[in-house]
Amino acid sequence: MHVRVLIPLVALAAVAGASTNRDAFGAAPRRMVAEPVAADRVEPNDNRRPAGTLRSGVLQLKLQARVAMWFPDGNAAPGTPMPAFAEEGKPARIPGPLVRVPSGTDVEVSVSNALPDTLLVYGLHMRNAGKEAPDAPIVLSPGERRNVRFKLDAAGTYYYWATTTRRSLAFRTLHDAQLTGAIVVDEVGVRANRDRIFVVGMWTDTVHRAMTHRQRVLAVINGMSWPHTERLQQSVGDTVRWRVINASADLHPMHLHGFYFRVDSRGDGVRDTAYTAATASLAVTEVMPFGSTRSLSWIPERAGNWLFHCHIPEHFGARGPLGVKRDDVANESAASHADHATGGMNGMVLGIEVRPSRVTAASTRASSRPAGNAAGSERVMRLLVRPNRGSSGSAPLYGYAFHETAAEPAADSGLGFG
Repeated sequence: MHVRVLIPLVALAAVAGASTNRDAFGAAPRRMVAEPVAADRVEPNDNRRPAGTLRSGVLQLKLQARVAMWFPDGNAAPGTPMPAFAEEGKPARIPGPLVRVPSGTDVEVSVSNALPDTLLVYGLHMRNAGKEAPDAPIVLSPGERRNVRFKLDAAGTYYYWATTTRRSLAFRTLHDAQLTGAIVVDEVGVRANRDRIFVVGMWTDTVHRAMTHRQRVLAVINGMSWPHTERLQQSVGDTVRWRVINASADLHPMHLHGFYFRVDSRGDGVRDTAYTAATASLAVTEVMPFGSTRSLSWIPERAGNWLFHCHIPEHFGARGPLGVKRDDVANESAASHADHATGGMNGMVLGIEVRPSRVTAASTRASSRPAGNAAGSERVMRLLVRPNRGSSGSAPLYGYAFHETAAEPAADSGLGFG
């Protein structure tokens, strides 16, 4: 049954640092009807398509905050009603619609609140390297719409976010924790890189503390939890560029398997500091405090399957649907899993398939061949990892051994680790 509720409009003061007007670039605020729609489902946002309409140096965008059903563990798993941002007339998205413009663009945003609670929206303001950005939120009562206009001058990676609990970003952990969207400002006159934008989020029952045991820990990247996050595909020799936004209330040491990456910029959502080739650092793990942004670049040098994930076990360990703690033995760190890659992990994990490059495959084989070795004389070695005598599911003991030719070495002949 559909329920129609008329909600009165409440006028509020203008937001400092942004021009707010009843009819500056659209219809005057009006009464809005909140109508729950059972079929409204959140679409995960891969941040490949900018929202709004960009014309003659002006981006126009109509944003709406509303409740929709979210399925971060895939459509076959349980979902939950979740406040999310959407372009008006389009599906709700987690993370919210992407704002991406060239430097110097004027942005006109109409924001409406279809939630039953007062909404505070942060981050929809100017970005200018020479000026201090305002920190006052746009305050929207249920059913209210407001217009805001600002200019994005400083190239970099930013975001907007909102809360219905009046908590700061550092304490936003509950149902409003997915009200975030990316803002990317490209250098004027420079063709935008074919980069990827990843917004990391959390939904928990409380803020993390050393003595606090959380029952719900749902970690997501672009709105989905492993193994339902996007599978990335690259080729050996590609130049890969990522923008990562930590919109959660937790710290995340983000770790890349197999390769070093270069940290090209660090920001906090208001300012973004870019580094030169001489000042940029190389790393395999970059610590991202809550509210921080990073731009990273790297070159895959070897084919294979790799991971990019948060290095905190609670953020990628096996959990039940919607991040609920599992009490079964499979949740123990020492337990073994037949499908460990999918069943033994959840949360903040991306899978990356690096494919061989036709151009680089032959040169890679030639360059890796020891001097004086002819083609076809390479040594082929296998690393065997097998349970040793006395191993069990709760107390595994593994042996490691190299196998090159003839029969495999005996099971207990390798170097043992427990």
